Amino acid sequence: MLISEPGTRYVLKPPTSITTEPCKEAFSLLIYGGSTATGIAGIQFAKLSGLSVITTCSPRNFDLVEGLGADAVFDYKSSTCAAEIKQLIKNRLAHAWDCMGDGAAICAQAMSDCESGTYGTIMPADYELLSAYNSQVHGQDFVCGCNTMGENYYWLGQALVTPNPEEMQFYQSFLALAQPLLQNESIKPLPAAVNKNASGLEGVLKGLEEMEVGNVSGEKLGFTL
Repeated sequence: MLISEPGTRYVLKPPTSITTEPCKEAFSLLIYGGSTATGIAGIQFAKLSGLSVITTCSPRNFDLVEGLGADAVFDYKSSTCAAEIKQLIKNRLAHAWDCMGDGAAICAQAMSDCESGTYGTIMPADYELLSAYNSQVHGQDFVCGCNTMGENYYWLGQALVTPNPEEMQFYQSFLALAQPLLQNESIKPLPAAVNKNASGLEGVLKGLEEMEVGNVSGEKLGFTL
C-alpha cells in the first residue's frame, strides 16, 4: 500500500532487475493519459516490450499516440470510455498505468472484474476508490522520484525521509537502459513548445495558467530567460 499521510513515507518494493528482453507472452496494458510526458514514454517502452497498448487522451492527440504505437485509443472524457475498453479486451484487462494520477475510477471500471488486476500510478492515488469500482484491482507501489537522488528530504514539509538505497540503484539501472534508447531514437521525447505564448518569466506564468485550465497536452512547454 502507498502511504502518503503526513509523518509517513512511501513504501517501495523496487524490481530486483531490469531486462531488455521483450515479454515472452504479450498482454494488454492500459495507459491512462497517453499524451502526457509520462504516457508518451510509457507507450513506447511498452511497445518495445512487446505489449499491446490501449491508451486514453483527448481526441486532438489521437494521431500523436497512434503514431507512437498505441493499438487503440479512447477519449477519457467520454462517459463510455471504460465500458468500451472493457468490451475491446473482453473483460480480460489486468494491467493499467495511470499517468495523470486521477484515473483510478476509469481504470478500475475498464479492468477485468473476474480476475486479479494491478493498477499503477505516478502519484498517491485513492486506492479505496479502486475497490469501490472493482474489488479485483489492487494498487502497486512505485519509485518516488525524490528518493532516487539518495539524499534526505522533508516530505510535505513535515516528515524527514531517508531514501532506500535500492531506489537510487533502480533509478541508475533504468537510466543505463533508457539512455541508449533515447540516443538511437527508439524512444522519442515529448514534443517541445518553446516560448509558445511569451518568453521569460512572463511566458512561464502564462504557461502555468494554460496548464491550470487544461489547455496543455501532447507537448512540453519551455521558455528562454
